[in-house]
Amino acid sequence: MSSGGLITLILNIDSLHPTYKNMDSQFNDTLEKMELVFNHELNTRMRTKVSTYCWVLRDVGYRVSSFNPLIEPMPEKAHFECETVETLKKIFYSIENNTSLKSEFIKFLKNKIENEKPVFDSGTMWDLSDLAFMTLTYLNEIDAGMDSLFIRSKKGINTFGYIAFLQRFIHNNYHLLSEKQHKRIRKFVTETNFSSGWPYDVAQEIKTMIDKALFDNLNKSLEGINFEINQDQQKVKEKIQYFGLDKDIVKALNQIDEFIYSDTSNVISAGMIGNFREMHAILIKGINTKIKEKTKEDMRKAKQGESEMKPQREYLLKQLKLSSSEDDFIDSFINLLHQEGGHSFMSEKEYFRLARNIFIEEAYFLLTKLEKLYKENKIKISKQTSRLSCELVECRELEKS
Repeated sequence: MSSGGLITLILNIDSLHPTYKNMDSQFNDTLEKMELVFNHELNTRMRTKVSTYCWVLRDVGYRVSSFNPLIEPMPEKAHFECETVETLKKIFYSIENNTSLKSEFIKFLKNKIENEKPVFDSGTMWDLSDLAFMTLTYLNEIDAGMDSLFIRSKKGINTFGYIAFLQRFIHNNYHLLSEKQHKRIRKFVTETNFSSGWPYDVAQEIKTMIDKALFDNLNKSLEGINFEINQDQQKVKEKIQYFGLDKDIVKALNQIDEFIYSDTSNVISAGMIGNFREMHAILIKGINTKIKEKTKEDMRKAKQGESEMKPQREYLLKQLKLSSSEDDFIDSFINLLHQEGGHSFMSEKEYFRLARNIFIEEAYFLLTKLEKLYKENKIKISKQTSRLSCELVECRELEKS
């Protein structure tokens, strides 16, 4: 421990969990970066007595700390911000094309949750394993995080930091969790022995919030809401995150849902319809950007007087090998969004909901096509490599003869 009260974790590959020994240099480099992030989080907590994560009301710059969750009530529109989680996510996305390395990245975080014990300094306990859990949560790997959290709890290792985070995460993001995930979190806070004090009170609040979310979902299902659409919407959100597309698409979908299922007026404003159109354009452009990254094929520029989206649509049609009927379907939906008659159609809440459902299915279809393109491209590269290897062997055989 340094004289300034800071701790530096020295990276020693041989002392790590057996999973991480004998890895290649690329993994060791990634591991070193991850440890550096955890070092920064620990040093920040010890120096400032708070973590780098917080909930912020961006419009007024109000910071809600991660501690004393009962003393500091959670504002309705607070957003999660964490410097170290964002850095870990960037590291993850930088290796997204390396499947085995991504898998080891997840294992590293799971190992932190399952085995890392709190650090004590001057009578204060600092538990860094919650940083690993938060990162998994915001990488849409909350199931993996919960698996490890149950293991940690069974080992009797401290889990107090987790419930403070879960309380606030559920408060703001309950709609992103599946029914199964809600129930697993409830099971965790029920089975973990938070016997008294603020941990007990927060655990009770988490159970109350989850019960309300499950009750609301039940009511929605009884009102005839199409759960298949909701499941497809969740898959769309996952694919958007996987490909690193604009997060505003998910944000817009969430806002649309909040409006559709609220008790507000049935009349849709022109601004919301405009946002819907923009969301659709962002999706098309984002998919095309990912296609270009994979195929290296350029898209033509729009001619003078031509719609900016026309080259985008042509590129999409060609690269994803859309059939004429599939292309016609997308054209029809775009026309619905942009023509005057479309505005009249979408200006009522029920029709706006139908348009939202069509968008979700279209997005799911196009993102699935993009996934297929990525897989085909990977297979093509693999075959080329295999063919080159065979040719090399044949050349060596000829040289011997």
